[in-house]
Amino acid sequence: MPYIIKTPEHHATERARQGLENRRRLDYDVEDVGLSSWASSSMMAFHDLALDALALGEAHGIAGPAMEQRVLVDAAGEVVSDYVETAHFNGVEKRQWRLSRDQRAALGRYAIPTGETSRIQRALGMRETTRVVPASRYVEAGCAGVGCPVFFTLLPAR
Repeated sequence: MPYIIKTPEHHATERARQGLENRRRLDYDVEDVGLSSWASSSMMAFHDLALDALALGEAHGIAGPAMEQRVLVDAAGEVVSDYVETAHFNGVEKRQWRLSRDQRAALGRYAIPTGETSRIQRALGMRETTRVVPASRYVEAGCAGVGCPVFFTLLPAR
């Protein structure tokens, strides 16, 4: 089932409806209360995420949902990379900013280490920051199984 961000009114109404259904189930249906409460709570979490994304978009003049995205910028404030990958070196996991082919040729590096204290970032005049970008209306959801916490993930609009 796709989770699609719609209007703030829709999500506020649906969240309130889910909350009422959750309370009603607790009063009447003892056998199914666990699964139904889990499902209602999961959908309430989705509607909360949708409302937050729409409010962030409105606050930053973006029509539709928005999200905060961590980026690497140069001294002029231009985005150098918005993609962090996890690399494994001799059994050690390291997170690094992936560079484009042009940037690799110009800098002579494949990637830049993450972290505010990175000496390489400082030497190249770069820093990490957060920016608000438009988000896709389609939200990814995941869960390990029934009863486990459901997580919803916003993705940048492409």
